[in-house]
Amino acid sequence: YKRFNWFELETTQGNYQWATFDQMFIDAIDNGQTVSWGVMTINPNTDGRAFVGGAYLNYPTYLHTLMQAEAANSRDWTYTDGPNSFWVPNWNSPNFLARTKALYDALYNRMNTQSHNGILFKNVVDVVEVRHYGQWGEWHSVGYASQPSDYPTGRQPTVPALDSIISYIV
Repeated sequence: YKRFNWFELETTQGNYQWATFDQMFIDAIDNGQTVSWGVMTINPNTDGRAFVGGAYLNYPTYLHTLMQAEAANSRDWTYTDGPNSFWVPNWNSPNFLARTKALYDALYNRMNTQSHNGILFKNVVDVVEVRHYGQWGEWHSVGYASQPSDYPTGRQPTVPALDSIISYIV
């Protein structure tokens, strides 16, 4: 079981780093096991993350730059958790949603085309978690938006945006 931070899988737009992802499958195949995994966009741990504009970033820097170039009510934003500040994606952002789809398309393609010892990666998948939204990908906003009014204008996730995230993973 592994929870990936988005930035670990995609460093620049469309450039994926497969070593850790592939190794998870190789280890499972070598040991007769299955894998379960998910991708997080917010993780308050700070190791390995980019530090941009005074806050930690759990998704790729290029995506942050794309969202910051959008209209003011569509940009990602920061929250503070203890001594650290973190970027929160705008779940409704067209760039966020398009890049989420691209990420899961790439992950799906990887699992369907890569193999180890003659076994396709897809054949050892137990669970792909629908984890992409919220704190640790756990579909809650405790810490950065406990109440709907805590979201900056235009950035409370909409049902269509959340449905899109789910459909891209499924």
